[in-house]
Amino acid sequence: MNIVLYGNPILRQKCDNINISKKGIEDLSKNMVEQMYKGDGVGLAGPQVGLKKNIFVVESGKGPLSLVNPEIIYRSKEKNKKKEGCLSLPGVEVKVKRSKEIKIKAYLVERGKEVEIKAEGLLARIIQHEFDHLQGTLIIDYLPFWKKKQAIKKLEKRVRE
Repeated sequence: MNIVLYGNPILRQKCDNINISKKGIEDLSKNMVEQMYKGDGVGLAGPQVGLKKNIFVVESGKGPLSLVNPEIIYRSKEKNKKKEGCLSLPGVEVKVKRSKEIKIKAYLVERGKEVEIKAEGLLARIIQHEFDHLQGTLIIDYLPFWKKKQAIKKLEKRVRE
């Protein structure tokens, strides 16, 4: 399992739900968690490892969470803007405005059932970032046009190297 870099079309595709009853979800989430830590990241989504599947893993501060078929069911109106990086966009950081608090519904692999999780602060930001990946949205999409063009040039050069 390797991290997919900018330029790979899978990063721009909307993901498909996963059949929970199928075996292999535990192994997949374990492999994704290992890859996330190996890449020194705090989150990793299916498309970032070449899978067009609705799954992402995040570091919660109390250990990893593997969320399957997630749905954000609440976003606070209160937002903040902070810098974010991305394992698939090496060397690029973007200030992104996100809700300070969210609530997400998903199948949590670690518990083997569907749960609702309320998150705030950094965890809420990480979840929103990874959720964006499942929709085909990247942090550079939050940039104004001319800054986005600069970031894309930087990314293309880096990926070639």
